[in-house]
Amino acid sequence: FSPDGSRLAWRAEIGGFGNSPFAAVVDGKAGPLYFGIRQLTFSPDSKHLAYIAVLQDRTECVVRDGVEGTHYSEIPICASDQSHDRHFEYGAATPMIHFSGDSQHIAYIAIKRFSGATGSNPDHQTYFVVDGVATAYNGIYGGSGTVNGVAISPDGARVAHIVNLKMDWNSLYAAPNKAFAVEINGKLDPPHPYIS
Repeated sequence: FSPDGSRLAWRAEIGGFGNSPFAAVVDGKAGPLYFGIRQLTFSPDSKHLAYIAVLQDRTECVVRDGVEGTHYSEIPICASDQSHDRHFEYGAATPMIHFSGDSQHIAYIAIKRFSGATGSNPDHQTYFVVDGVATAYNGIYGGSGTVNGVAISPDGARVAHIVNLKMDWNSLYAAPNKAFAVEINGKLDPPHPYIS
């Protein structure tokens, strides 16, 4: 249900159980078909809906109000997310699609993998995406993520996220152990051993 209770959205497998495509059904109307759909998320004012769509080629994108964003290798929903799973929502997962309090802005994490890269292999590019504009970060992806902990101020004027400053797992917890920092509107605060 939307926050005001006036709208309802769900994920439906169209055409039978098994290998059939999925659609987001919003207010009783089915949207475009995808290989999988995850993280149906209403905006605070209940006027907008966003979700992660898994395409047939296994790339992923955020769909906002029926419009597809840029295609990435992965839009993670939590650090332990099983990428490209088309059936399950992972109920304990931390939502990675974030609307601002005024419902005008959206932010999420995205990943593009290089040829042959899988899992926590460092051969990838992590992005922090705000209103469709992607900022690239180099580094590892895995339990902490290169960019994580997305937050948007209620008026949408400030966006913050946690950045992993280390470039490999061997140095992540090595002394001096200040591997994480919060970035607010592009400015890094002082680093700390861990941030949550």
